[in-house]
Amino acid sequence: MQSMLIADYETDPFVQRAVDQLNFYIFPVLNPDGYEYSRSGVSPMVRLWRKNRSAMLCKKDQWFRERCCGGVDLNRNFDWFWGEIGSSSDRCSEIYQGKGPFSEAEARAVRDAMFSPELRGKVDAFLTLHTYSQMWIHPFSHQRKTVPEDISEIEQVGRRALNALESVYGTKYRFGTGADILYPSSGGSDDWAKGKGGAKYVYLMELRPGEEGW
Repeated sequence: MQSMLIADYETDPFVQRAVDQLNFYIFPVLNPDGYEYSRSGVSPMVRLWRKNRSAMLCKKDQWFRERCCGGVDLNRNFDWFWGEIGSSSDRCSEIYQGKGPFSEAEARAVRDAMFSPELRGKVDAFLTLHTYSQMWIHPFSHQRKTVPEDISEIEQVGRRALNALESVYGTKYRFGTGADILYPSSGGSDDWAKGKGGAKYVYLMELRPGEEGW
């Protein structure tokens, strides 16, 4: 997106209007340490790493074996039904929620930006990109059959985006809440941005490929 906004500004009227009329705030990578770690080896455990790289903690399990685990799933660390369904209090779990909402610096950075004097109450859209599954997810994902009051507007804009993607690339994305088309999960950045952050249009994009193409 960054390259498109810069490279196409002079030649694409749509991009030019968007840049002239809107402010874009882009976090290129919210989990830089986890991303770099995922590129440090070839084993599936390393390549598919999803958590951040917060400090390791070692403890004895029930058989007195030492287990050392670290990292927090940042998309379970936001203050939206934190610690409930679809997250874990087990530090060794891939969906470990952290010691409390916003315990992680990366999640706090998003919160602090959204609540800054510059942005508080002024964010029209919040988009977060993940991989993979080829889904376009709207709030809320903490519980099935749960949507915001303005769901008709959110669905309308989301479906327009999906139709545009299909017309250009021929790709089809599943559309709905994460709880309904994937699985329930609490503490997500997208749900928090809609429920407490004040953003109007919120979408989580699980990018290509779908699971069948992995």
